[in-house]
Amino acid sequence: MNLDYESVPLTIGTNIALYRKRRGMTQKEFGVRISQELGREVWSGSTVSQAETGKRAFGAAEVVAICNVLNASVEDLFHGAPLPESPKQERHVMIPAVRDAIRSIRTQLEELERNAD
Repeated sequence: MNLDYESVPLTIGTNIALYRKRRGMTQKEFGVRISQELGREVWSGSTVSQAETGKRAFGAAEVVAICNVLNASVEDLFHGAPLPESPKQERHVMIPAVRDAIRSIRTQLEELERNAD
């Protein structure tokens, strides 16, 4: 495989943006999720913007965290995934995002209940 090494950060960034949008996340939400995944606050909305425009390189741990948050493979980050051909396929793409949203709401409700006691 011939790889243009200088274009790798932009290729990965473009695919991060694609998957993030497919998952229904804002740049800020994505940054929070990456920071949580890494266990430290390192990804602001600005950092996400830099990553998506190819202006930021990635460490191995960050690549793994990105893949986990986006429910994507490393290969997906390098090559992207084809867009679904039908609305039925699109629903399957959105299932992880919906599942994550429900978990987030459930966690927030549980926290509110604990604080109310």
